Amino acid sequence: MTWVLVGVGLCAFVLFSLLFVACCYSPWFRFSTKPDVSVLLVVRDQAPIIEGLVKGLLSFFRTSPYAWELVVVDESSRDETLEILRRLLRKHSFTLIAAGAGEDPLQAGLSACRGGTAYYMRLTGKVELKAAVAVVRCLAAGGRLPECGVYHPCGVIPGTSVR
Repeated sequence: MTWVLVGVGLCAFVLFSLLFVACCYSPWFRFSTKPDVSVLLVVRDQAPIIEGLVKGLLSFFRTSPYAWELVVVDESSRDETLEILRRLLRKHSFTLIAAGAGEDPLQAGLSACRGGTAYYMRLTGKVELKAAVAVVRCLAAGGRLPECGVYHPCGVIPGTSVR
């Protein structure tokens, strides 16, 4: 009887240890609320594409095994971009910041990002929806694009630039 209890205890210890290791090192078993990657969009006057862009990115994030977060900074839009983002915020989970006058929107967004790495894009001109989603997918695959930046605690990753 004693050996049975020792065997059951040993099996429970081994199973608990394996579960602990899986939770610590596997992206599929994360209990942490801190995301692996942040995507920061600094937008101005993007009403025609912003809803599709946010929904497309959040859909992409759900298919990834990694923990992502989306941070959107509105840079004093004169169209209905901010209203669309506020409406989306009621249905979807992301961070929205309305940058005030004189405030650096990129810095405000980066300070809100919690991921170990942050991809950021300034969308202040005419932007195609498919192109913006393709940029994030390319960056997620390890690609580098001159129109985007990758912020890491060590600084901007070489090969990227900020516009």
